[in-house]
Amino acid sequence: MKTHQLFSLSFALGVLFAPVVSGQTVDLDYGSGLDSGTSTIVRFGDSAGNGFSQSNSGYISAGYFADESAFTSKRNEFDTAAISSLDFASWVFDNFTEVAGSNFDSITTANVGYLTVSGDYDGTSGGMVGKVPYHLTFKGLDWATRASFDKDVHEVGLFSDSGAGTYSAFDAASPTNIFGMRSLTYDSVILGTPDVVDISASFAPGWSGNYYNTQAVVPEPSTYAMMLGAAAFGFVYYKRRIKGKKTEEEAKKEEA
Repeated sequence: MKTHQLFSLSFALGVLFAPVVSGQTVDLDYGSGLDSGTSTIVRFGDSAGNGFSQSNSGYISAGYFADESAFTSKRNEFDTAAISSLDFASWVFDNFTEVAGSNFDSITTANVGYLTVSGDYDGTSGGMVGKVPYHLTFKGLDWATRASFDKDVHEVGLFSDSGAGTYSAFDAASPTNIFGMRSLTYDSVILGTPDVVDISASFAPGWSGNYYNTQAVVPEPSTYAMMLGAAAFGFVYYKRRIKGKKTEEEAKKEEA
């Protein structure tokens, strides 16, 4: 994972969280990354490949799973098709702890999918220090939107990179205490799909964009099979009922 200090961008957001403990906070630098050396930029979008923006609502959350072993176990179930993407995404929403997050409602058409944000977190917190960081994206305007997650189809992305290490504790010897999560690539795309897009026309000549898009999460195939089975049973029952009525009518005609 490569992290970069971005030069001044007019659409950069300000600090999201105020310091929790004066002098013992760590700056969380997360979201999109930009590398002028390779003319590469990372953006976030929906399952159709459209970048999040004012007109295409999306949310990015930086956070962690309190029980990493439980997450690994659940991810293995998903990877081996033991559970559906919907069941896995539901588990993710129930167990993901947000450190900081933002929507894309400040992003204009020219900068769709690009968001660079930062905020302070409590560097003395025992809950997150040492935990593996993740980026969670989904269609929605805020973190509270996830509360409506149910058995309907939703779009979710979950990304991480081994180069990010773990969340840092406050270090008095380091005056900046910056922990970077901005990335140009992720070596772990858990939910979602990566895509490389030529953005020469929309951004700058010669530039390419690494898009990390959400994916639609749906019920497992067995759920659809049950629904089709029930529909087939109903159709057969209906046909037999109609056939039975015709037989009775024919018998009455013969008696007459």
